[in-house]
Amino acid sequence: MDKRLKVVVITQEDVFFIPKNIKLLSEVCDLVEIVNLKHKSSLENKVSDFVKWFGIIQVAKLGFKVIKQKIKSIIDRLFLYKIFKGECSVKDVASFLSVPYLEIKNVNSKYFIKKHLKEISPDLVVSYSAPQVFKEEVLSIPRLGAINVHGSYLPDYRGCLPSFW
Repeated sequence: MDKRLKVVVITQEDVFFIPKNIKLLSEVCDLVEIVNLKHKSSLENKVSDFVKWFGIIQVAKLGFKVIKQKIKSIIDRLFLYKIFKGECSVKDVASFLSVPYLEIKNVNSKYFIKKHLKEISPDLVVSYSAPQVFKEEVLSIPRLGAINVHGSYLPDYRGCLPSFW
């Protein structure tokens, strides 16, 4: 019998791409927890920056797309994830996959490290666009380390919306 990797996903809220990627990851490993990092650098906390960078019209267009996804999320929950299959938010995909979901503000906090990572003892941590640098104490817990999935070449194009560059 093949032993599948125990994986913790650490990410930020996203209604477009990350939930689908988490579902794909779940096909090849055992997801033991999905962590939504609600850090001050998360995309959801960058609206005023987006307005400065792209203008109100472009932000409004994106806002309507986000609202559409939020409505789809509500519909999906009402129909027990049978319509969009949990692909409308990170929390929805966790519910769809029956994976524990946690929201934290600091991935490097002693509480998260001791009460979650050390107790879970994952084989691997996968970071999907996490908006915070993981310190050595976090990186040393998973047996195989961590993989950072990022939309651009690091560190040259780090930060918010790196694919733009």
